[in-house]
Amino acid sequence: MTGVQTLTVATDDVDIRLDKWFKRHFPALGHGPLEKMLRTGQVRVDGRKAKAGQRLEQGQSIRVPPIDEAATVRSRARAEPPAQAPG
Repeated sequence: MTGVQTLTVATDDVDIRLDKWFKRHFPALGHGPLEKMLRTGQVRVDGRKAKAGQRLEQGQSIRVPPIDEAATVRSRARAEPPAQAPG
């Protein structure tokens, strides 16, 4: 689990959606857990509650709450369909 981080939007991340930014910087984080963090106000952009479709501007600060990477891997594993037995 990582602690709370405050990251700054870089030049190459300008004008992308916040959900796409998370996918780029935290690829193990699933969409469901991200939506929950956004809905509960844990993710903030420049100190304000953020939405998934918000476009980012250079220099904005993004508050990233602690992310339990083991939980994100478990949630992705549950989403995969069970393997079929051959035969």
